[in-house]
Amino acid sequence: MPTFLSPRQFVIAATFATSSIFPAGLTAADVAAGKSNPSEEPPTVELTVSPAGTPVPALKYRLLPTFAERTRGNAALDYYRASVQNARIPQHATKSLWEREALLAVTPLEKFPQDEVARELQDYHYVFVALERASFRDHCEWQVPLEDGFATGLPEFQAMREPARLLVLRARLQMARGELDEALATLRTNYQISQNITECRTIINALIGVAIAAVTREQLETFVQQPHAPNLYWALSELPVPLVDFRDAIKMEAVSVEKTFPEITELRSRRLTRDEAQQLSDRILEKWIKLDLTNGLPKTVDEAKHRFATTSASTYPEAKQTLIEAGRSKDDVEAMPVEQAIWAASFRRWQLFWDDLTKWTFLPAPQRLPGVAEVERRIAQFHQAHRDGIFELTQLLPAVPQALAASDRADRQLALLRIEEAIRLYAQAHSGQLPDSLDKIDAVPIPVDPMTGKPFLYRLQGDSAVVETPPTPASVPQNKLQGRRYVIHVRK
Repeated sequence: MPTFLSPRQFVIAATFATSSIFPAGLTAADVAAGKSNPSEEPPTVELTVSPAGTPVPALKYRLLPTFAERTRGNAALDYYRASVQNARIPQHATKSLWEREALLAVTPLEKFPQDEVARELQDYHYVFVALERASFRDHCEWQVPLEDGFATGLPEFQAMREPARLLVLRARLQMARGELDEALATLRTNYQISQNITECRTIINALIGVAIAAVTREQLETFVQQPHAPNLYWALSELPVPLVDFRDAIKMEAVSVEKTFPEITELRSRRLTRDEAQQLSDRILEKWIKLDLTNGLPKTVDEAKHRFATTSASTYPEAKQTLIEAGRSKDDVEAMPVEQAIWAASFRRWQLFWDDLTKWTFLPAPQRLPGVAEVERRIAQFHQAHRDGIFELTQLLPAVPQALAASDRADRQLALLRIEEAIRLYAQAHSGQLPDSLDKIDAVPIPVDPMTGKPFLYRLQGDSAVVETPPTPASVPQNKLQGRRYVIHVRK
């Protein structure tokens, strides 16, 4: 799989990023309710919790290992060992486990088949040992050859989904047994995987990290409902924000075109002869077809060359104008072979759109989202006007906005869970009562929604409290924000 995300590849990655252990597009609540299609309403999660005060010491429980717990070594080696151990397990031995694991991940704990799952998970003992050891290593270096650009294969990271799902089942088994400390340690291992997997510095890796964090947070929603669950407000607050950082991945993607097509550098560096330009162009087209960057069209290199040649007449005048506007002299541009001008102009557009897109990415989400939406609109408008230009480098722009939105959603959901834990703190101090408003909670800070910068909505509904995400800006596509609602019941 190439490191960049075409629209098709983003759908594949995002399916796991939002709900990897469930059928595509479904939430845990959907699976539990037997639904076959995702609800149009924001997911509503019912939580029944017990009052719980701050642990002593406050960070007695943690969701990532501390520096004091770290050991020397490269976590990536332990993850590879886990994959090898996993591959050695006979397929027939745990077939029934994988056939049922999506439902087991949401089966109420009182109905959880403890003995059966425990027996099946025994086969994975050494997988768990390697994953736990990896979580305590002091660094993670994957040594993936990113200099290959779009040709970089990442199969080992897609394979990390299975260990994450195993850890989910193990945590649920431990919760069902009342082994809460052990369950939290298992979930901590999964959170560390979400951090380590992003060290490869690609958007796909960061998305997988978001996905693993998402399924882990869903199990925390089960954890906090256990009658004797400790309060995790400060443990949640200690997690990094953003939980999964896309910065290095975005910086790496910035050079993906030049890494994939070093011919572009030569096409831009000097005046070429017609033969030189055509040879370089043909090499680019050959790679383009080999990597299937336009999803199978054209199917052969000869078809690609013919398509490029037939569209050159219409794209050449615009290419020259693009280069002149970029500061190249008119005489220099007129002397360029057609192939050189077209590819140099295409790369120039890549640079302009890339900078316009990524300049917003390091701003807080409330400031970023409207600006990015406008850039996306202009990119779509450009592609609509150039439908015939299938060999256009701007088509290879990674799905940065969608990836960052996945990261934002992870932070939003953790902020919502922090509020739920703050309510448990309040209930402990007020004889099990719910606060009339979030302003009444003064023991800990109440986070705002990281995607809008606005306070979460709160209201009492009978004997329950409802906390949900605030309205979103009209300028931002709603499917990027995906609200969430908690209905919280406190045990008396």
